[in-house]
Amino acid sequence: MYDEEVNEAYLAMSKQYRRDVTNKLANVLNHSSSERVNTIVDEMIELRRKECDECQSNKVLCILQPKCGPNRDFLDILIGIGYQDIPQFCYTQRIRDVKRRIDSNEEIPSGTKVKLVDYLALNKLKRKITTTLEELETVKGYIAGTDLKHSFVILINNNLVVIDAESSTVTFNPWDFRLTHKNFEPFAKLLLKRYDFMELHRLVEEYQGLWIFELKTRNPQAEVETLNDAIKQSDYLLAYELEEPDLLRLIAEVQLLRRKSASIFTTLRNEATISLGELRIALDDVASIARNLQVLKVSPD
Repeated sequence: MYDEEVNEAYLAMSKQYRRDVTNKLANVLNHSSSERVNTIVDEMIELRRKECDECQSNKVLCILQPKCGPNRDFLDILIGIGYQDIPQFCYTQRIRDVKRRIDSNEEIPSGTKVKLVDYLALNKLKRKITTTLEELETVKGYIAGTDLKHSFVILINNNLVVIDAESSTVTFNPWDFRLTHKNFEPFAKLLLKRYDFMELHRLVEEYQGLWIFELKTRNPQAEVETLNDAIKQSDYLLAYELEEPDLLRLIAEVQLLRRKSASIFTTLRNEATISLGELRIALDDVASIARNLQVLKVSPD
């Protein structure tokens, strides 16, 4: 028992240490010249590529236990920065894994990246750099999508897919992506399409960074005490209204917060943000309560 407690304490200290180092490194990079940043990035890639070569030389190892982690994190970095000479055997395994998960309707690990032409090929669309939302609507499992400037965001079964037309890359479930008040609304509306028993009635930014959701769902004919208890259980639900005899309106809030420290993956500063993952948790919380109240599907107005 003592050894387990010591190990837990050590792991907690180790995680805190990594967070501290990451924050310090982010601060250094944010205040460094582009030449210094380029030097650090080049050296990092060179060091990792040596491990890539070693990993790919043992195909069994590369398939079952890649050196950069089970989700091939370094491969995602290379694709994300537009590096041309990516490890091909490793990338082949990525495509196979994504195809398997798509075919079986599994959730794809957060942050997984592929090239746009390969994603189009997986969905039997023309392999070209540019595409349209209308073409993407033909993808199997398509639920909804939105056309943002230079990118498309689509919901395929339970996967959120971000297609960056400028970099010609596709990212699955980027839950660490930061939202601001400028791009919060389209992502929130898209995520709400994941729930077929609850629909958005109104979404308004009460003031910058505070968003109020008004959601319609079937009135479960529950006792007032039960509804009040449901509100108390949620970190996001504020109130409810019996709008009509058969409709229940749930009112929830999501607050964008200012971050105490910069992340190495973003240059956002002094701006209230929320990650896609945090927004997903908030909406899942509200949906879970609505589902527990045994609500039924609402037909669109």
